[in-house]
Amino acid sequence: MGSHEVIVPAVQHWINRHAHTPWGKVQVLRSELGDHAALVAGEWLIQEQTQFCCEQK
Repeated sequence: MGSHEVIVPAVQHWINRHAHTPWGKVQVLRSELGDHAALVAGEWLIQEQTQFCCEQK
C-alpha cells in the first residue's frame, strides 16, 4: 500500500472511536499484499457471488 502512512492512522483513529471489544483495542495494519490486495479480494468476491447465484437457481 503506497499511502499507508496516511490511510492506516486515519482508519486506526476511526476504529478506536467505534470498535468496542471485551479484549482490548483492534490493531490496524497495512496489507502484506500491498497494492494487489484489492485484486485478491475482488477475485474472492466474484467467486462467492458466482457460488451464491448458482446455489439460488
